[in-house]
Parts: sequence; C-alpha cells; structure tokens
Amino acid sequence: MIRMLMALAAAWLIPTSAAAQCTLPRGAVLRVGCTVGCPPDYVNAVREAARTLGYAVEFATIRPPARGHYERILGAYDAILSPGGHDIDPSYYSLKVPPEMAEQLKEKHRRYGNAGRTSPDFAARDAHESALMKAYFNDDTLKRTPLLGVCYGMQMLAAVHGTPLYVDITADLGIPARRGVRDLITFEGEPGALGPVLNGPFQGFKNHHQAVDLGYIRAHPELYPDLTVRATSNDGKIPEIIEAVGRPAVGIQFHAEISERRVANAVYGWLLTQACEKRRSTPLP
Repeated sequence: MIRMLMALAAAWLIPTSAAAQCTLPRGAVLRVGCTVGCPPDYVNAVREAARTLGYAVEFATIRPPARGHYERILGAYDAILSPGGHDIDPSYYSLKVPPEMAEQLKEKHRRYGNAGRTSPDFAARDAHESALMKAYFNDDTLKRTPLLGVCYGMQMLAAVHGTPLYVDITADLGIPARRGVRDLITFEGEPGALGPVLNGPFQGFKNHHQAVDLGYIRAHPELYPDLTVRATSNDGKIPEIIEAVGRPAVGIQFHAEISERRVANAVYGWLLTQACEKRRSTPLP
C-alpha cells in the first residue's frame, strides 16, 4: 500500500507527457537564456524540472547587443525565458488599435500603470524585450528554439503581435487585481503545447493587475492569425495561456514557478524538453 501511494505521488509530481523521452549525450548542458536576470524562484523551478527529467542546465542573461542584432545572439541558447516584471508602456501594445483607443490606453496607463512609478529601467526593459521578441519571431533559424513568457513576458509576447492589454482588470473588467491569489485555469478548444502536460484544469498562482485584452482579440481575430488563446480564468475573461503559431513560443499569465510543483514541473519541463529537441536537431559547437 505504501509503495502504491509513493508511486501515485511520483506520477502526480512528474509531467504527464513523455517529456523525458528526449535524451542528450552525457555531459550535455541545456543553456537557458533569461531576457533579464532570472529571479531565484525561476531558477529553482527550472532546476527542479531539469532534475526530474535528468537534464543539466545553466543560465545566462541575454544582454542587448551593441548594434541591435539579436538574431546573432539568440541562437546560442537552447531556450529563452522572459520572467515577470513591471507594467509595459502602452506604446508597445497600441499599434493595431484605432487612434482614440490608443489615447485611452495611454491615459489609463498614467492612472494605473506601475502604481504611478516611473523608472528608466522600465523603459530599458520594454525596448530590450520588444526588440528581442521581434527578432525571435522574424528569424526562421529560431523556429525550434522554445520561448516562455511569464506574466510580463506573456504580455510582451502578445504586444509584439499587436495585441492590446487591459491596463487594469478592475477598471476594465470589474475583476479585483489578482495579487497573491490562486485562480482556477481551464483550457479552451485544442489544448495546445501545455495542455497534455498540465492534463486538465489546474490552479495557478497569480500576481498581476493587467492582462492581454481577450475581448479585442475575439473581436478582431483577423489581426492575430499567429496567436491562439489556449486557457483562461475568471469565467473566461483573463487569458492564461497563449501560444504562437509555427514555433514553440508560449505565454502564461500565471506564475508557474510558485504554483504547485506539479504545475511548475509541467510548464518548465515542457520548456526544457523543447530545448532538448532543439539541441538534438541543431547541436551547439
């Protein structure tokens, strides 16, 4: 009986996909490039998923290149991780909306964005992440390189495709800010990349007050042929997982790194498995 319970517990902690089927030569190390310095929670979660799958990993921070040629440096990584952060300047997510809506987004950002704080670090990261992700999506040589955007990273992933954001979900949707709470997340339609490893509805830890504008996406699907919403929360109002078409690029609004271990192992296990597949297909020198 005890052995049976231990086996069930182990199965619960390990992603349900056959992720570990991708194997690497002895001594191989997967290189994870963080778009900014990855906080300890992310590093620990990735390392735990790597341990579960039998991979070795190392981390590096992706710096803005001197002459803006991100394509030259992104190919050195097996996976790209964009962690959470501040509220993005609306100039990055108002490119496919009417001028009057763009002005409204700017005004809302002045009222609700970053709790009224400004910082050159915010502007620098927005410029860096936007240029990095545009380079990633425009470079066919990176089609096998997985990219995971978390919270801020998901929102910037959507923004580079022209998707607007809800500047404040309380003002825009009447939903209280999701600060330090766990929400039930459910899949919609085809489960996509993370559906098989997360295996149905799950609880995700949340810490945000902005979100990708799902209403605008649904009203203008012709503008976003390269993005698919895979999962939502709060009665289908807040997108929780978005996926890019044609490459392993996923954005998650929830913080997998501080969600339950099953969720963390599934999400970061997916990232590492994709990294393994990329490495096997295009070995690094």
